[in-house]
Amino acid sequence: METGSVKGYRAERLYQHLTTPAAGLAEANRVLAPGGRIVIVDLDYDTVVLDAGDQHTTRTMIRALSDSIVSRWIGRQLRGLLLKAGFSEVEMEVRTQVYTVEAEAAPVLGNFVQAALASGAISGPNADVWLTDLKQRGERGEFFFARPVFLASGRKK
Repeated sequence: METGSVKGYRAERLYQHLTTPAAGLAEANRVLAPGGRIVIVDLDYDTVVLDAGDQHTTRTMIRALSDSIVSRWIGRQLRGLLLKAGFSEVEMEVRTQVYTVEAEAAPVLGNFVQAALASGAISGPNADVWLTDLKQRGERGEFFFARPVFLASGRKK
């Protein structure tokens, strides 16, 4: 893309996968026209809240998934990264995704299990017990899982 050729840039859940998010923002800054707007939506994997019976296993699961993400803290870092990249009018919003139905959160819970099993942080039987507890909480109407989603925006000077 040509320098200064776009008026808007949007990335959702991209920067968590970049080893050098600053380089990605530099490229976004390059292609944006003066006054162009940047919007980035991403997560912070150490800010998950999950009500489960086994706190130790839950912490292990959350840590395993977080550790599997290249830029696990990107949500909390976006403001500073945008400022360092030269953007102005930088604003941050945080919206919390709340799940009270276990089946709706099941794909995300599967990611926790997959990461924990892959890293050797937990065994298959322990993962099954953990998932069963969460499913039973769901059946009783007691399931609760929340994660903040960070939205950062700014303008090219």
